[in-house]
Amino acid sequence: MPAFSHSKGVLTHHKAAIVNRQALATGSYNWSASAAKSNYENVQVFSGTRERRVVAEFLAEFEAIWPDPERSVTTEEGRARKAAIRDALYETHGVEPR
Repeated sequence: MPAFSHSKGVLTHHKAAIVNRQALATGSYNWSASAAKSNYENVQVFSGTRERRVVAEFLAEFEAIWPDPERSVTTEEGRARKAAIRDALYETHGVEPR
């Protein structure tokens, strides 16, 4: 079963698509041109009676966080948070920002 945690997450990083509330595609795949053409990505598809619970768990998680204004940020706020995390990693560990 998937496990979700809000305790340490600042930004939503789920990569999933739920189709008609019945099928789920999830994995590392970024839904971008470079992911489709250049990257090594993975995607898992869940559907059907045996996997209904997995789909329901992802759907419940999405519905729990999507409308929550405490967890929602604008694109600019998200970019600023990402930059702050990147800069902190660089300062702490010497990781070169990209």
